[in-house]
Amino acid sequence: MFIVTFVSTVFQTLSIIARDFVLGLINIVTFKRRKGHVTPRGTPGAGGKWPAYVAPKAGDSRSACPALNALANHGESIIGH
Repeated sequence: MFIVTFVSTVFQTLSIIARDFVLGLINIVTFKRRKGHVTPRGTPGAGGKWPAYVAPKAGDSRSACPALNALANHGESIIGH
């Protein structure tokens, strides 16, 4: 059983390293977007303009994740309450 666990762990580790290496190569080769042009026009956050803050209401669902709460607090166009 030890051999199977060891081989499985080595295989998983090498797979992750290979995946990260390939993703790194892809990031080097693909074209880069200029600063301020990552978000497409007409979408929330384009040009650094985010929807206005909307405070949570009494019936709104809250998440344990602060990032989801922040997205919900900045308008219905990003993520709903």
